[in-house]
Amino acid sequence: MLNVGSVRTAALFFVWLLHHSAAHAQYFDQEEGLNSVSIELKGLDAVLGCEGEGCGCTYEKTSNKLFVLYKEPSKRSAVIGRYDSGTTAIAGVPISIVRDPGRYHVLNTKNFNLRIPKNAEFNRVFYLGEGKYTAYFNGHKVKYDDSSLELRELSPTKYETWFPITVGEKHGYANIFPFEGCLE
Repeated sequence: MLNVGSVRTAALFFVWLLHHSAAHAQYFDQEEGLNSVSIELKGLDAVLGCEGEGCGCTYEKTSNKLFVLYKEPSKRSAVIGRYDSGTTAIAGVPISIVRDPGRYHVLNTKNFNLRIPKNAEFNRVFYLGEGKYTAYFNGHKVKYDDSSLELRELSPTKYETWFPITVGEKHGYANIFPFEGCLE
């Protein structure tokens, strides 16, 4: 997930996303910036960000791979353009659309402050990075780390990640990240 240093910067990114993706906020945690933004994108559940450490992070303004820019975050959407490696472009904050929320069963609770009992089930587990996850339990967002819960996966969570990209005056989405990442 992208770690943005200030709430103001996070808010500006969020406004950009609202303008360019017709999304609207359901939850925004100012204390944690973009790591906590859940959105609804044209009726789909989504998370602002992507799984893994450094995902979607780049300092580059030039692509290093071929990519297709779509009008909306869907391969069924109109194609805005096809771009070669070396294209000057700006990456936005990634969006991960939840295609199938996973289900997880709690075998053991090691952190009782979470208030998730043994044998409970929850869904929408999203990896934030560095062993930390977010999930929904009884309609509430819960964050936990690897050492807090012992789990059994009943069904995996399936995401489709899209990267907002601006090429000149054209704004759209690519389903690959065509830049060198921060951790590469």
